[in-house]
Amino acid sequence: MAITAKHLVLVDLNDLRKANKELIDQVLESIKPKDEERYITRKQAAVFLSVSLSTIDHWSRIGKIKKEDLKGSVRFDKEDLVKLVKEV
Repeated sequence: MAITAKHLVLVDLNDLRKANKELIDQVLESIKPKDEERYITRKQAAVFLSVSLSTIDHWSRIGKIKKEDLKGSVRFDKEDLVKLVKEV
């Protein structure tokens, strides 16, 4: 037996925006990096942002994201990536 919705719920656009912002803030807070995992690899950055490695390379070249050189290894500051997500 299938259940179908038969009610229409009206929501004020501003209330919907506020609820959406609160939800995004909660998600971003839950993925906020701890100090020991603040700097991540190129591959981890791609997974975190759900983009390809070539996109990470391109964004790094054009300055959209900043890469760090830590002991000869390229790393990305996860806090910078979280800020990038917030901009979207």
